[in-house]
Amino acid sequence: MRKGNRGETSSSERLSDGSSWGHPALLLLPGVLLIAAIALLEAVGAVNPLFAPILRSFLLAVGFVQFGLILGRSLLYLGFWLFALTAVMGIWYLGYSGIVLEGMGGFSLLAAGYMLHSWAK
Repeated sequence: MRKGNRGETSSSERLSDGSSWGHPALLLLPGVLLIAAIALLEAVGAVNPLFAPILRSFLLAVGFVQFGLILGRSLLYLGFWLFALTAVMGIWYLGYSGIVLEGMGGFSLLAAGYMLHSWAK
């Protein structure tokens, strides 16, 4: 038996027309929650100072991926690159992670700013 259409829409129909999210800014909500969670963990002292640069770098990588989903593929690749660099630094070079990840995080922010500036032209 097939049900008649009583004003109900299937999930595939809602996803195809993009109305299930409502406003596109809601795509940033998981990133905002991640920022709040990491800020809370650092505020209560739950993060070891050795792992703080890794946590901040993961946060920046997730932010790049989140904005890359909205703004463009280049930011997505930049986020994946920073995530991979953070994983490698966290596993094999933990002692140098503060210097390398904070430096590369700064360079990636400069690169993202340059990309956004060039897209605006």
